[in-house]
Amino acid sequence: MNTKYEVRVAETASDRQACFRLRYDVYVAELGRNTEVADHDRRELSDSEDAEAIVVGVFSEGVAVATARISLADASSAFVRKYGLQGNLSVADRVAIVSRLMISPTLRGTGVFKLLVTHLFQIGARVGVS
Repeated sequence: MNTKYEVRVAETASDRQACFRLRYDVYVAELGRNTEVADHDRRELSDSEDAEAIVVGVFSEGVAVATARISLADASSAFVRKYGLQGNLSVADRVAIVSRLMISPTLRGTGVFKLLVTHLFQIGARVGVS
């Protein structure tokens, strides 16, 4: 990998938009999924879970080339029930559910996935995920 990549939490509106556009490119345009909830005019894919989630992007020259979403929950949350995790957690456990992980087609099989996942684990450790 000779290209320089920056992995960061998408905190600005422009970073989040870049991640949502990559989601659209992969999920909607490439895979044909989530077409009913996608914003086809803006070519973005986002949903209500994004408001509370941590959206992470890998950027190359200002363009999002990989992205994932981390949703944090404790053992009693509706999110944990949604994914059927309640039997695996104690009351004190805090979990992170990673979703919407996408990588640009041209970068699959490169080290970009490892960069992204490493950053996701670091975020989890900082916020006390068990």
